[in-house]
Amino acid sequence: MLTLRLAFRNLLRHKSRSLLCALSMMGAYVLFSISLGFSDGSYGSLIRMLTDTHSGHVQIHSQGYLERPSLFRNFILYPALKNQL
Repeated sequence: MLTLRLAFRNLLRHKSRSLLCALSMMGAYVLFSISLGFSDGSYGSLIRMLTDTHSGHVQIHSQGYLERPSLFRNFILYPALKNQL
């Protein structure tokens, strides 16, 4: 309880420093959110571009790939499957 009382007293005593710290943390959160959005968008764009340009005219996907594309969602090309193709 004493620690909380001292913390709040310090916050109220140094208002400008507390406000600057809170604004800095909010700014960092906003910048982090924006950069996360950019990286997520570029990752999706990269998957789409590579799938469209480098896989030829015929594409074979495992079930559910088109709903949530991922580079880690692949399948093994067994000889029986290769013969069917």
